[in-house]
Amino acid sequence: MNRAQKIAWFNLIVIAASLTISGAAVGILNILYGMPTALGGLGFLGIGALVGLSPFLFRKKPGQFDFDERDQLIRLRALFFASFVSLWCLIAQCVLQVFKVGPRGSVPVGTLVGTVYGALVSFVIGKSLWTLIEYRRGKK
Repeated sequence: MNRAQKIAWFNLIVIAASLTISGAAVGILNILYGMPTALGGLGFLGIGALVGLSPFLFRKKPGQFDFDERDQLIRLRALFFASFVSLWCLIAQCVLQVFKVGPRGSVPVGTLVGTVYGALVSFVIGKSLWTLIEYRRGKK
């Protein structure tokens, strides 16, 4: 397993753990206090910090090549796919808000933050999944 695959697996594990913990926090706060949402639960694992630190956690070894042409092509394809997925996720969230609040309603600030968070999470998930898919394809 090369460095890009390790980073992709690490990102997926961090996001899965973050979503699990935040889902549990929302459920517990809803039971205890009747709160329908808990935006603070999204920051339990510091998803931005952990995903952003993954290249530093999996540094390349001195004197070793990091990427070749195939790895660069896989990285570019993964970035394209992740951009496509996050853009459509962002569009879907905006359209859903129009249907939810109506044409003259106002969107709460927490919803806007959740929209940006959803786009970020969909980008990282899309990039990591496509990276793993492309490397798996190359083994055949």
